[in-house]
Amino acid sequence: MALVTTIKAVIEADSSKLARGLDKAGGQLRDFGQKTARAGTKVTAGVTLPLVGIGTAAFKTAADFEASMTQIQSLVGLSAETVKGFEQDVLNLAGETGRAPKELADAMFFITSAGLRGADAVEALEASAKAAAAGLGDTEVVADAVTNALNGYEAGSISAAQATDILVKTVEQGKASAADLAPQFGRLVPMAAELGVSMDQLGGGLAFLTRSSGDASQASVGLKGILSKLVKPSQQGIK
Repeated sequence: MALVTTIKAVIEADSSKLARGLDKAGGQLRDFGQKTARAGTKVTAGVTLPLVGIGTAAFKTAADFEASMTQIQSLVGLSAETVKGFEQDVLNLAGETGRAPKELADAMFFITSAGLRGADAVEALEASAKAAAAGLGDTEVVADAVTNALNGYEAGSISAAQATDILVKTVEQGKASAADLAPQFGRLVPMAAELGVSMDQLGGGLAFLTRSSGDASQASVGLKGILSKLVKPSQQGIK
């Protein structure tokens, strides 16, 4: 009888331990499940939300690009087929130069607005984009100087690549940024072309004058004054 009582007590004690053990294990599993759920939420927020942000940014970038290309059709007056052809050229060039498609599309709008068409427009964009990728600023800024040169000088006398090289050298040899120098070519090219002063000579003059002043606009005013006197010389100048 005493043995039976002892065995019963041991079994009851073991059952109690087993129950407590199961309760503890169940609590640990519930705790683990809650932590896993919280971790899953954090992982979802940490991965999904940035992906949504990237998708939204990509959609906006594509929309901005399309809007810029549409401007070429609606404001410049090119056909939808022509603009579609430009789209692929712009996207290919974006991959080659690392410039944003919208930046190149804006530059193409600027180039076509200046009257360049077809292969000439693509050549001007390519030269401008490569110069921009080399550190000369936005593609549109470079395209400004390039189109001014192509429109100002006699057709065939200078290429987009040559005009870009001259701008690069002017920036290298002078003391002003491409953004400051590019517009000055637009102001000076018509008068220089009338006098037979080539773009490289114009660039050399601007570079020399900016070395002392550091001001592209001031250098342009000084150079324009010299050219003006040559276009309409005084009696003393004629002598």
